[in-house]
Amino acid sequence: MAKKAEGSVREDLQAQTARRAYAIWESMGRPHGYDRQHWLQAEAELSAAKGPAQRTGAASKGASATRKTARTTAVAAQGAAAMTAAAGTTPTEGTARKAPRKK
Repeated sequence: MAKKAEGSVREDLQAQTARRAYAIWESMGRPHGYDRQHWLQAEAELSAAKGPAQRTGAASKGASATRKTARTTAVAAQGAAAMTAAAGTTPTEGTARKAPRKK
């Protein structure tokens, strides 16, 4: 019984993360290639939204994973910002490609 409840909590968290990542993707203008960053950002936001009491129930391994996710998200965001600044574009600019013309 405990395994079934644990699995449903995990599935619920995954569904929440997917919904949040999708909302982030849409708010950023639906850019191509940022799915991992959006997922990590969604995980970090959901983790931060949990109260400390809920997080302490998880083993220290869970807390360590949360810190790692937050660091990864921050690094990914900095990397994306640096790449767009270097290219002089926004994440959505330059992603659309024209199909080759048929003769």
